[in-house]
Amino acid sequence: MAQRLEKLNERRTATRHLLEWLGVAAASVVLAAFTVTCSAQSDPAGLMLRPGMATEVDASSLPADGWYRVTNKDRVLQVQAVAVPVSVPGEEEAEAIDTRYIRVPGARIAEGRLPAVVFADGVLMPQVEHAYQLALGGTPFTLTVGDGGIYTVQIGEDSYRFHIDGDMDGESRVLAAADIDSDGKPDFIVQVGDREVLLLSSRTQPGLNPPAAVLALSADGC
Repeated sequence: MAQRLEKLNERRTATRHLLEWLGVAAASVVLAAFTVTCSAQSDPAGLMLRPGMATEVDASSLPADGWYRVTNKDRVLQVQAVAVPVSVPGEEEAEAIDTRYIRVPGARIAEGRLPAVVFADGVLMPQVEHAYQLALGGTPFTLTVGDGGIYTVQIGEDSYRFHIDGDMDGESRVLAAADIDSDGKPDFIVQVGDREVLLLSSRTQPGLNPPAAVLALSADGC
């Protein structure tokens, strides 16, 4: 309970800062900012929003399809295709803070209750260069976070790497991990400082890979 209250306070603060920013920006400019924020790091077609953000943007300006609602629940990610990224009527705020809307064209997003990686404290706060032995379902894998925002996943004989560019002085937390894109490998929602990023294994190639989508939690963006 204490952990959820702490998360709720964090999200309220982040949302308040974001809404103050939105109050002085035109909706079209805000949408463009969501689309191109950290474009050097992310697929420009990838979008990730929180419920509070979506309600401040004219829904008619958003892409009309391809959205998924992802809610981080106990030991699972609940994923559901939705028409537009808006809050569910009657949704409790405590659940809304664990919800994101994602849109990554070309990715095969799984629906339903996806088994999630279980972290002892609910989230993983990785130490640099420490190899974490984790498991997704019955499949073991290793996650290592290196200097400069490099996340390396080793699963069986396969490995893939992500690079989260920008200021890495902020606290890094793995908020959720599950097979979101239906390829049998773990994907991640990671918070670094004032940003959240979506890391999809199906979007990787040899070498360093950018996040599939980036969400800015503050007006400072990147």
